[in-house]
Amino acid sequence: MILETRDGVRATADKNTMMISNLLRTVAESFEEDDMVETEIPLPNVDGHVLDRIIEYCKYHYVEPMKTIPRPLPPDGKLSGVIQTWYVDFIESFATMESLYELIQAAHYMDIAPLQELGCARIANLIRGKEPGEIKQILGL
Repeated sequence: MILETRDGVRATADKNTMMISNLLRTVAESFEEDDMVETEIPLPNVDGHVLDRIIEYCKYHYVEPMKTIPRPLPPDGKLSGVIQTWYVDFIESFATMESLYELIQAAHYMDIAPLQELGCARIANLIRGKEPGEIKQILGL
């Protein structure tokens, strides 16, 4: 499957690994199997650098699905005790709030619930126990 982002980046991704995306699953179901290989799927709400990371996530998730993040989050705020280390390292690699927001928005658009929940859990842990002023600063408000 060929995915094209709003900034013109074209990425080839394995259909099976990308079926975690409800958006892509729905699109794929409307095509014959042979047509999917050459069909370009536009992703007007996703930038290329974010799509690369989403594909990375989907490839890993296909091999080892992420454990469900408990609600409420653990009191210590550590995801490492509840999900696999790879996922913790992945989400912590987003160094800025802007990059984390972009990921969450793209995961929402592509309807990849586990990735969206992972991003939101990261933000929740960053603001847990903070004063309102600190939260505004962390969130860039």
